[in-house]
Amino acid sequence: MEIAQKKFLTKTELADLLKVSWVTLDKRRKDGILPFHKIGSRVIYIESDVEIFLKNTEASITVGVLK
Repeated sequence: MEIAQKKFLTKTELADLLKVSWVTLDKRRKDGILPFHKIGSRVIYIESDVEIFLKNTEASITVGVLK
């Protein structure tokens, strides 16, 4: 049986990747736009979830919906 390894992204890593601020990430997360998970009080993002999100919203991001 093969167990898939998932890569987790921190808020800082995702903000750098998307070129947005932490505040923008928090707003989009609270609005239900960005997929996330919580471990205790810590918010993490799964890289594969973010990739799917980006593919599904690629056109929107290019016109600045995330910002």
